[in-house]
Amino acid sequence: MNFIEKIRNIINNYGEDISVIIEGKTVFSKAYIQSDTAIRHKLDSARSYVGGYDTAEKFLLIALPDLELENLPMNTLIKAQSGNYILKTVSKAFLAGKAAYISAYLEKQIS
Repeated sequence: MNFIEKIRNIINNYGEDISVIIEGKTVFSKAYIQSDTAIRHKLDSARSYVGGYDTAEKFLLIALPDLELENLPMNTLIKAQSGNYILKTVSKAFLAGKAAYISAYLEKQIS
């Protein structure tokens, strides 16, 4: 089993169920969503320094590359058992020219 297959297996076996509305259709997948307090601290410190302050809690998402979040508009809603999140930035990681996973920063949706 190669490294990309290992990543896919870990996400499929241990990630949480998520749903994303893509072109009017709900797409289901698996992903890790974790609070990213270190990133929040760094961003908040920088924004406080320049006169702004971001109070939204940041989350890191690691998902299967098949989901193709990079093609969606920012502020797309991602629903998970742990809550609803708003897509803020996305990047796809490649290994040996093949898509390995997607990483994205999210903000918790405030009702």
